[in-house]
Amino acid sequence: MNILAMPAQRRTTVLPNLSAVWAQTYDGAMGIGDGSAGLPWGKHAAELEHFYAQVEGTILVAGSTTMDTLPPRARLGRRFIRLTSQPGKADIGHLDVQGAVERMRQDAHERFTLIGGRRALIALLPYCSMATVSHIGVKTTKAMLRAGVVMAPPVGRDWDYDYVSMENIRQGFYVKTYVRDTNNL
Repeated sequence: MNILAMPAQRRTTVLPNLSAVWAQTYDGAMGIGDGSAGLPWGKHAAELEHFYAQVEGTILVAGSTTMDTLPPRARLGRRFIRLTSQPGKADIGHLDVQGAVERMRQDAHERFTLIGGRRALIALLPYCSMATVSHIGVKTTKAMLRAGVVMAPPVGRDWDYDYVSMENIRQGFYVKTYVRDTNNL
């Protein structure tokens, strides 16, 4: 089953306990190759600290490639949902999109953070109540393009731009936060 293959719905129910956090370059690149080749900006200590602060105490939700490329510190002692698009592989810890949404509905007292990759963001972003996007001061190079660049999905029109934080601009990135008015969906 393709991770994006979900039954048609008239309206997606936003889950107040699900937010998304990801980083991208100023021009929208979030990965190189199939994701296993790394990040376009390499290791960015200040942004990693921001990421860890954002996901603290939450259950991480990610596609398999993203989960496999997380540094050990990001996985150590954390609970997670690994999304799968392979038939028959959905089990405990490996869920398809429908299974993940159902789990988050059942565990409404828990907080979940969607961290990527691109297909996971496309599939689950409609369910998120908040999105925090780090914009890193790196432009996509020709070498990155040759390796294949994974572009971040756009934040849709159904999101309200909440605020931008420039406190990390000296470290080479800024953060935009988007929210949904869940009362009007």
